[in-house]
This record gives sequence, C-alpha cells and structure tokens, in this order.
Amino acid sequence: MNHYLPTKKDFDPWGCLDGQHAWKQFGGLTVDEAYKKFCKQPEFYQEDFMFMGTKAFLYYIPVLRKYVQELDPKTQEDDCELHILACGMESQLEQNFKETQKSIRSLTELVLSEIGNSNMNNKDKKRVIKKWKEIKKLTRNWS
Repeated sequence: MNHYLPTKKDFDPWGCLDGQHAWKQFGGLTVDEAYKKFCKQPEFYQEDFMFMGTKAFLYYIPVLRKYVQELDPKTQEDDCELHILACGMESQLEQNFKETQKSIRSLTELVLSEIGNSNMNNKDKKRVIKKWKEIKKLTRNWS
C-alpha cells in the first residue's frame, strides 16, 4: 500500500463532480480515519469508491476489505450495500483494469466467502452473489 495520502488530483483526475465529492468526503484522511467515517454511513459513502480516481481507490480499498471482514452477519439483512459496492468495483475495473484488477479480485473473493453467513433473505443473497460472481468473472476475463 502507498504510504502517502492521495491528492485531490488522485481523487479526481478527470474533472468529475463525483470524484470531487469523493475528495470532499475522504480527502486528507488516513485509511483508519476513512474506515471510521465509512462505517458511520456506508450506504452514503459507498458510491464514493465508484468514482475515486485509481490512485485514491487503491489507497482506500483497505477500508472496504475491513468493512466486509467486520460485517456482523446477524445485522446484514438486506443486499443494498454489498450490491452497490459490487457496482463500484465494476466501475473501477472499467476505468483502469490493469491497476485495480488484483485488489478487486481479492475483495471479490472475500465478499463471496463471507456472504454465506449473512441474514439476508435468499433472494437478496442470490442477487449479491450473482453480482460479485460477475465481478470475479470480469477480473479473470480481462487479464
């Protein structure tokens, strides 16, 4: 992992309002600080990971890994967060596959190994598994 904090340009290399929003939420934060902030409202912050520039995304992906690892299966009752995170990973792969593939593949394996323990209803669980399996397939097909 890089040990420098991503710059505003790392968050928004394209001049995109969504990248600028991600910068406003996470710019200047360490991974630990970003994790604490993310956990307060993951449903609000998850899309920021979709629109971060590659350098910022790779710096902050440990936030998502830790979040998935520490999800309490007893309280994970709907699929919203994990499904939207999968969409974010798809977006990152489309933006810069070569640099993000390894990190996203690792996160995908983690999600797929943890999802079986959740309290989601079967319909939601199948939806999340299907989306993350699509991401897994993308990381294999584009290599």
